[in-house]
Amino acid sequence: MANNGCSFFSKDIKSCQQNGLLLLLSIGGASGAYSIASSDDAKQVASYLNNC
Repeated sequence: MANNGCSFFSKDIKSCQQNGLLLLLSIGGASGAYSIASSDDAKQVASYLNNC
């Protein structure tokens, strides 16, 4: 597995989207220790994931 962000999954994600499947990504993990501090941070995360 490549260690370069989300590019490992990007082809699979795009394939699902092209087939009309809705994707839900969980970014908190089992511990739930991750949070996004502001709406600007949330927009940056969404933009990053959208551009993988």
